[in-house]
Amino acid sequence: ASEIVSIYRELASYPTASRGEIFPSQDGKTLQVQSVWSQRNIERKEKTNLNRWHTIAVPTGDVISATPPQEVKNESWNKLSPSGKLRAVVRTLKDKKNEDKQYLEIFDATRRLKTIDVLALEKHGKIIDNDGQFGSFEWSSSEGHILYMAEKKKPNTGGFFDAKAFKDIGAGGDEEVASGKNDDVKRAIWTPDDAGVIVCAWNHEPYRLGLRFCFQRKSYLYFLDIEKNSYEILSEEGRAVRFPRFSPDLSKLVYLDIPVGGAHNQCSRLVR
Repeated sequence: ASEIVSIYRELASYPTASRGEIFPSQDGKTLQVQSVWSQRNIERKEKTNLNRWHTIAVPTGDVISATPPQEVKNESWNKLSPSGKLRAVVRTLKDKKNEDKQYLEIFDATRRLKTIDVLALEKHGKIIDNDGQFGSFEWSSSEGHILYMAEKKKPNTGGFFDAKAFKDIGAGGDEEVASGKNDDVKRAIWTPDDAGVIVCAWNHEPYRLGLRFCFQRKSYLYFLDIEKNSYEILSEEGRAVRFPRFSPDLSKLVYLDIPVGGAHNQCSRLVR
């Protein structure tokens, strides 16, 4: 038994990459690569996230410098704006009363510009975490808006001094779209002109099924026109779609799809 425990501890000590971003330098000679790694802490009985930065030479790919792993606390999302001038962070934690709290923080290069108490706004529930499958957190191209997925609003009794002054922060409109077609929106991105949103939505009739390892469930890719308050189905019938992305020049939309049903993790088709 002790040998098995020792082996498990050894395997648990190796972190697993969970997400990353690449930022080119202005001179084009280097790339900054930010990566987040997940590692289980057996003593603390929890999973921890570790942040690392690497400077990569272009075009050789040589690593010029690398930072040691630094633990990231309470961060559900951490996203740099398209210009690199702003950063948005979502923190999810417990307060002194062991009640759930969630904050959206906006930073520039030198300071925190704004902190929004997400749950105190009473527009919706928690912003969904970044687990690699569900949820979205995307800056618009103009950097004037942030698109995210959140749980439905739950009854909440706030304190007398809870901040509700951010009237310019509105709730997303995905619930109206989803409820009319019996779909659950799970992933979304902005269109390049910020005029609409591309969303993946999974059918939940006759009941909701697991998705993480069963992504061959029936789903659609929608374009939601914000100004016209209308939608258009972009994907084919009888397919299961996921991971929509725009090409680097923002001229083409690409995504993965497979036939509905069949084997798990079957070969996907790349659609442009």
